[in-house]
Amino acid sequence: MGTFQRAIAPKSLAFIRKFMTIQFFSLLRWTGFGLALLMPLTAPALAIPTTPAATVQIAQVAPTNPHLRLTLADLPAGFTAPPPAVAAQIAQQIAPLSGQMQANGINPEDIFVFLHPTALQIVVGFHATVADQGQFDAYLKQSQQPEYQEAIATRIQERLAQMENIALNEYTSLPNMKEVGDESAGLQLELELYETNFKADLITFRQGNIGMFTAVMYPAEATPLRPLLDLANILNDRI
Repeated sequence: MGTFQRAIAPKSLAFIRKFMTIQFFSLLRWTGFGLALLMPLTAPALAIPTTPAATVQIAQVAPTNPHLRLTLADLPAGFTAPPPAVAAQIAQQIAPLSGQMQANGINPEDIFVFLHPTALQIVVGFHATVADQGQFDAYLKQSQQPEYQEAIATRIQERLAQMENIALNEYTSLPNMKEVGDESAGLQLELELYETNFKADLITFRQGNIGMFTAVMYPAEATPLRPLLDLANILNDRI
């Protein structure tokens, strides 16, 4: 038995992979679900909104665009779509945000989710059409400032205190994401989930008038089976 499997022995692999997926979506919900794509710039700097802004929209609703997404063909063998029970609970996580997502230009149908059941890795993402590229880029740049990240990390920790079995231990930039698209921001979250440590690498970027978000979550002692930079470049090439 490997080190990681020994570490989670008190919980079954099936239990962990089911709830890590659901809790990851809870985390994305609390962190704004894609940062600039869902956080209206008229909101207070540290507010993580649960309702859409009334006056400013940073993205316009776009028709579903099937090619602006990852597929299983882009991922190593072993990745699958979530099983029906997990997919249903993910839908429950997304449902409260559906109005906000549509107000900010995201079709919930465009969200993609893939899970590697044995490696315990998750890949998620979606896109939107950006209405105000200047605002979008300004937010991405702001999200990379250390003082802003510290304040946001504190805010996220306060929100996660309302959830069971999940904690944020670290929130840092991923500088190797700067060359993706016309403007980009990469982040890494270090999480404790059911007494097991995970990392989540996230990127939000803009290419032309398309905003894209994708993320990969994996055990802290492992490496992503397909690095986030590779996934972001695949998506960027499809715009």
